[in-house]
Amino acid sequence: MNLAAKVRAFIAIDVPIELKQTISRIQRDLASLRDGKVAWVKPDGVHLTLHFIGDVEKEKIPELVTCIKVAVGKNKDFTLQTTSQGAFPRMSQPKTYWIGVEGGSRLVELYQNISTALDNMGFAHESGKFHPHLTVGRVKELPSGSIMSSEFAAMTIPRFSWKAGTVKLMSSHLLPTGAEYDCIQSVEFLQS
Repeated sequence: MNLAAKVRAFIAIDVPIELKQTISRIQRDLASLRDGKVAWVKPDGVHLTLHFIGDVEKEKIPELVTCIKVAVGKNKDFTLQTTSQGAFPRMSQPKTYWIGVEGGSRLVELYQNISTALDNMGFAHESGKFHPHLTVGRVKELPSGSIMSSEFAAMTIPRFSWKAGTVKLMSSHLLPTGAEYDCIQSVEFLQS
């Protein structure tokens, strides 16, 4: 099957514009160090990924939307908040800079419900420990003696809280200028 008949899909929760603007300022401050090569996530594309699914045939998208609706079920909106910043696999050898997100048992339950629904409907997806975060940038190269990680770790990042009320099925397009995302379908929670 040709790749045009497939969509690179993932399931996510959007973040408020004020948080995206703060992340943009963090990126500018770190980029001004001119200390290595980092692919900064476009601020309008910052999101909380719940599940990365990968390539899905376009004709399977309605099934995937049904799967999300089943998983979201009778969930009510809940509060998310940012936590501290970090890096994968660790700050001393970063591949990805991120800001953590906490949503308590409601977020974990949502993640598990979506995972179960994807499994039950036969959709392959990344599995493993769920570490909710917002990706700030992907490290391509840092020179020996780089101060970027220590500068990022030392930043005072304002904490944000927001209501999660929608899960989105998203598509990702990888371009030389960075990933671009489109919303395929939004699924709303019940209001609290």
